[in-house]
Amino acid sequence: MGDNAIEIATAAVFGATAVAGGAAAMRKGSRPDAVGDSGATAGLVRTRLRGWALRLSSGMKSIQHTRPRLHQTILAAHALVSGGLFAADVSTDVRATIVIRAQGRDAWVLMAAFIALPMCIMWIGILVYVRDNFHLTKCALAMLVPAFVLAPVAVPPLDVLWLVLKVPPVERCMPPRFANFMITYGAARTLVETFLESLPQLVIQVYLARSSPDDLRLLAPSIVLSFLDFAWVFLNNVYTARKNGRSLLRHFDLLRRVGGGAFQNGLSAIVGNSAESVDLSDLDLNVDQARQVAYALGGNRALTSLDVSRNDIGDGGKSAIGDALLSSSTSRLQFLTCNEWSIEVGTSSLGLADKRLNAADAKLLAGVIKFNRSLKSANLAENDIGDEGAIAISAALESNTTLTDLNLEAKYDGVKISASGAQAIAKMLAVNRSLKSVDLEYNDIPEEGKRQLRNAVGNKSISLSLD
Repeated sequence: MGDNAIEIATAAVFGATAVAGGAAAMRKGSRPDAVGDSGATAGLVRTRLRGWALRLSSGMKSIQHTRPRLHQTILAAHALVSGGLFAADVSTDVRATIVIRAQGRDAWVLMAAFIALPMCIMWIGILVYVRDNFHLTKCALAMLVPAFVLAPVAVPPLDVLWLVLKVPPVERCMPPRFANFMITYGAARTLVETFLESLPQLVIQVYLARSSPDDLRLLAPSIVLSFLDFAWVFLNNVYTARKNGRSLLRHFDLLRRVGGGAFQNGLSAIVGNSAESVDLSDLDLNVDQARQVAYALGGNRALTSLDVSRNDIGDGGKSAIGDALLSSSTSRLQFLTCNEWSIEVGTSSLGLADKRLNAADAKLLAGVIKFNRSLKSANLAENDIGDEGAIAISAALESNTTLTDLNLEAKYDGVKISASGAQAIAKMLAVNRSLKSVDLEYNDIPEEGKRQLRNAVGNKSISLSLD
């Protein structure tokens, strides 16, 4: 969504929360024992929340693999509860605001502001997203600005759609471009709902309810629902953060980056050939988004460095990016960082022996090696790249002119290179002019494959290890 709007709003709420927390700590400063007790209590709460989140995550993973339909039912029920709580919270907030206004009290303005502000922010985000991705002129965008009046009508249906699309069968039906929008919208919406809706309304209403018993009775339903909605959203954030191995602060920072359009901005930079380096790390990218990156890389002529680490792009995403780079004739990508390895500026030796790499990992690595001009040696011994990985590495080395040492020694009980892989390596050795050492020991290469490899080496000064 709109990067500036979301970041400014989030920073403001974080800042206010920090000031309030600091003031409370200063008030307790005169009693060191109280500070110590509160610190211990907070630590205990954090520990129990982490333990709860990890146990729930483990249970959900088990259900996902053993009873997928039950898992989908749970996700659908979760979406229903989220939507129901949010709708009930907003409706009671609106009713409370109307009553407070009828009493002639100024507090209704603040309550109304925190009902309208989140919708306005989300609408700004939608307009910015439309501007950045559909390349509207300033004039066309200006014509959409008065549509702010539509925010109360447009945002709630998007909220419902966002919740429905969390259910896997529905999510898989989404076109990629719309999926990107909903992921961006969902991250921004989570931040806004957490810090600009439930929490401020809860604080305002508790403050008002303290003035008299009548106000407490009047605001009790709204206070209860605001608390339940905030607690539900907060616990969902804790669960998601721990499930992905992140701290809560890192999780909120991820939502800020995703909600600010970090993935879409990076993708646009690749498509538009407008950047030499793109950082897509720690954006919670999935296989489908990795395939979009691969599609964009197919026509890129400017990018030299890409970071896709700390994401879950899976074998499908790795293979897609690797295949796109191997088939490209215009790519300049020489440096890449992923979860398993990193080739950076100045990297001359790559030690990846016994790292449990498979064919998909080999394809991604091959896509970078093809254009890299700094790497001198690559040790991929005792992995499971097999024939498919060997074919990809061979295709890359037909173009590479700097790698001198390649180790593809097989693991005793691993996936081995056989006839088709040996044939691809032999074809590569016939045209490569830089390799000086190739280790293929302990693979299942038949005698005919070995003969092809020896013939390809011929009189070249290459050390070839086969047995």
